Amino acid sequence: MKVAHNKELEWTQWPSIRGDTANVQLLLQGKSGEIDDYELMLSRIEGTEQHSPRHRHVFDQFRCALDQDIPLGPGIIPKGCIAFIPEGTPYGPFSLPKNLMMLSLQFGGPSGQGHVHTQDLLEAYAKLANEGSFDKGVYTWTDAEGKKHNKDAHKAVWERITGREVHYPAPRILDPVVINPDNYRWIVAGPGVAEKLLGVFNERGTYARMLRIEPRASYARPAGKQANICFIKEGACTIEQAGVDQNVLQKWDSFRAEPDESVTITALEQTTLLMFGMPHFSNGEG
Repeated sequence: MKVAHNKELEWTQWPSIRGDTANVQLLLQGKSGEIDDYELMLSRIEGTEQHSPRHRHVFDQFRCALDQDIPLGPGIIPKGCIAFIPEGTPYGPFSLPKNLMMLSLQFGGPSGQGHVHTQDLLEAYAKLANEGSFDKGVYTWTDAEGKKHNKDAHKAVWERITGREVHYPAPRILDPVVINPDNYRWIVAGPGVAEKLLGVFNERGTYARMLRIEPRASYARPAGKQANICFIKEGACTIEQAGVDQNVLQKWDSFRAEPDESVTITALEQTTLLMFGMPHFSNGEG
């Protein structure tokens, strides 16, 4: 189990592939390039707006609007809402305003193409910047014959890292899914525990849900076939794994439980969590 305490982590200024800079707090991450890699981070846009053209990815992502509306293109993610953007699904164009605060979770999608860490993207970005230029989400370079080329900035960087051409999977869902958790009902899930299942999104079981745990009540997360990434939206709680000391988590702390780990969450005050179910990959596929 991995645990991240928000107040103990530094904010780091990262240049954006799509323009300007962002202050980023990296909460949790897996192993870059692996099929089940992931990154959970908080980000705040600094300086001028950050522009993204219409584009798509070879990984899945959730975005959570914590303190204000987030442009998505088309439309927005209203404050307090969550968007699921599947691999292969186009979105944009949009500009992210400065001082925006966003929680994002990126992870390898159901096609099995994996995910690479943002640090790796930035290293490749710096190398490509010496060979061409980035502007408003587009990478431009001139080849040896003097011909100019344009390519989506993220695609160009991804191809530099992996050494292979990006092939986007056909979209399972045609548009980003924007979820308003306030319009879901709480369903009793045990003494002092309620849940909202916000959606299950593909054949590998990727899901989003919310848990609300009353003071001194506990929720037992059983071992299973999926890893979970949890983010404390409000409140404070302890998490305990069999044979492992307790960790006290507060607002905006997070943890990842692996499939084979049983974890008990006990609320110290009324606590609301976002729980994301990661896709599970097996050999028994048709």
